[in-house]
Amino acid sequence: MQAAWILLILGVPMLWLFHWGIELVQRNPRSTISRWLFAEHLILLAMLFTVLLTQLWPAGAYRVAVWGLGTLGAVLTGVGIRIHLQVLRWERRWPRWLVEVVTWVWMALALFSVISGLNLYNVDGFVWRGFWWEPIYGARFHRAMEIAVVVSSATAIGLGYGLGRATHPNQRGRLLGLFWGALTLIVADLVLGVMLPASAPPWLPPYPYLAGMLVWIALMRRTVTRYALVSSRAQRYQTLFSSNPAPMVLVDPSGEILDANAAAVQLVGRLPTMAEKLFFPTHRDLVQERLRTLMQGEQLHNAFEAEVLSQGGERRLLAVEAEAMDVGEDLFALWVLRDVTEERANTDAISRLAYQDSLTGLANPRYFRQRLREMTQGDAAFAVLLVDLDDFKHFNDTHGHRHGDWVLSQVGQRLQRLFRPGDVVARLGGDEFGVLVQNVNTAGDAQSLLARLLAAMGEPLAAPGLVPVRVRISAGLSRYPEDGLDGESLLHAADLAMYAAKRSGKDGWRLYDTSLAE
Repeated sequence: MQAAWILLILGVPMLWLFHWGIELVQRNPRSTISRWLFAEHLILLAMLFTVLLTQLWPAGAYRVAVWGLGTLGAVLTGVGIRIHLQVLRWERRWPRWLVEVVTWVWMALALFSVISGLNLYNVDGFVWRGFWWEPIYGARFHRAMEIAVVVSSATAIGLGYGLGRATHPNQRGRLLGLFWGALTLIVADLVLGVMLPASAPPWLPPYPYLAGMLVWIALMRRTVTRYALVSSRAQRYQTLFSSNPAPMVLVDPSGEILDANAAAVQLVGRLPTMAEKLFFPTHRDLVQERLRTLMQGEQLHNAFEAEVLSQGGERRLLAVEAEAMDVGEDLFALWVLRDVTEERANTDAISRLAYQDSLTGLANPRYFRQRLREMTQGDAAFAVLLVDLDDFKHFNDTHGHRHGDWVLSQVGQRLQRLFRPGDVVARLGGDEFGVLVQNVNTAGDAQSLLARLLAAMGEPLAAPGLVPVRVRISAGLSRYPEDGLDGESLLHAADLAMYAAKRSGKDGWRLYDTSLAE
């Protein structure tokens, strides 16, 4: 009956240590610190087994204690020092030889103890006291406990120093957990080791300081799981996702947002339940279509741009890189978001500089000719309109270039108001303007357009510092495809018509006809 109770009292913590040691290795078998922690658990497990053996085999208890407990305790000290050096990251700062010395010198002592058979740091013998076959705690045992207190105190000081310098909350949590563990060892080794009399009270189990080691292991386990001292693969990937500086969103096939990292939340604030609602309504059809093609396996990757409302209430343009992720039987979409608002604004600004007239803000000749080439490649009817200001050189010479530039700017604004958004209004140089007018199908459409143009330009301009100025123009118009099939032909025809209007007395317009080419 006594043996059964001894098995129960010592067997339960042994099973717990074995189970958690296996769990620890499974978390990350490649991690160095994981292996050291596993070794630590095996050593403490072996120490408890040694205590159990002394209880079940009294005749060999002294020899088992000398070869087992003292030896294992020395090895455990070296392993514990190595673990704390890694956690404090001193292993990388210290010279390599010093790290190896403070780790393996304890192993050397243990090996010497085994080979020599000497009782360097263990009990003097055993005697029955109440329930237990109790050890007699002599000078050697107390010396070993004093060394353990010194080592634990040095460890606690190192952990306290690291704690004072730690800035990351996770690192502080790790060090604080290990610091309390070191304090537990100090108290246990002092009260249940150094201060133990040779004849300990009969109600104490043998080697009661081992209870402090179990508490230390429990605190270590809490640190491992709570602060990822040994991270599992899943934890590593979760950390990579959560702490990645690139905003990322995980979406399931139905379009529901399953997860988003801190960078995504910082960019757009609180995320909606459904992915398409993250974007402006004008972009939701696009988002749904891209998600559908990804989830149905039509594509493994796609990219699109859509606008969102940022956390600060600004309208931002996001470039979305979407990847299909097959995890077992489940398929997800990973969206990596990139704010391209400024990038697009810069691109647009560069584009405007390349295609915009600096004085009037209208299109420049380069853009006008490019659009003209593109339009002649289609089937839709359009017109090329050229407008030239009459006697503008005289106005410039009389009133100065500053007033002349103002008039050109006002003429550009009137032309832009007169024509539709799809038409191209450009300043072609000096006082000449060009317009590409869509949907001019007949001569009647052209005549109506030119009549409106002349009426609009006939309104006087109130030039600053001058009496109102009436701008007179000469306009010529050619039509596609009747008057030419390429841009150069259409421009030449419109130019002939415009100069025909000038020869007819200016302040008028003319449609191109074949007689002008003769």
